Amino acid sequence: MKRTSSKVIAIVLALTFIAAASAAFAQGICPPAKITGSIESILSRGYCLFIAGKYAEAEKEFKLALQKDPGNPVALNDLAAVYVKENKLDKADTTLKEALPKAKGYKILVNRVCGVQDICLALEPYKVGGGNQDLGALVEMNIRMVEAKMAAEKAGAGAGYPGVQ
Repeated sequence: MKRTSSKVIAIVLALTFIAAASAAFAQGICPPAKITGSIESILSRGYCLFIAGKYAEAEKEFKLALQKDPGNPVALNDLAAVYVKENKLDKADTTLKEALPKAKGYKILVNRVCGVQDICLALEPYKVGGGNQDLGALVEMNIRMVEAKMAAEKAGAGAGYPGVQ
């Protein structure tokens, strides 16, 4: 009996430690430290809210970024990801197509990227307007994936298509 209770205590302590470490790890990732620039900070907050599942709050942040920098293709791309998550595919498609002209040739240094239902990629910039990655290719890929999902839903593909519920 004494051995069993010792094992149970050890397991509970180990699980407590793992849970605490996981929480600390998650807090250390979002929001990231030392992102400079007003737009980058707003986009980073929006991205963090997005990956936390707080879509309405993320949408507000991306729209705030668009108020400060109208037509910002990163904000438009990530706003489209919110719309995908909310299953507003027409709105996502329109938003991505609005982003595309400015995204082509728009250089960015990406901090993190997350997939949204296998059909759209949201990103968190470390630096916008400078960097080694062209945002245009990502936006084009997102447009193709959103259009494919819309076509699949129209054709009645249902749950067999990635991201269709």
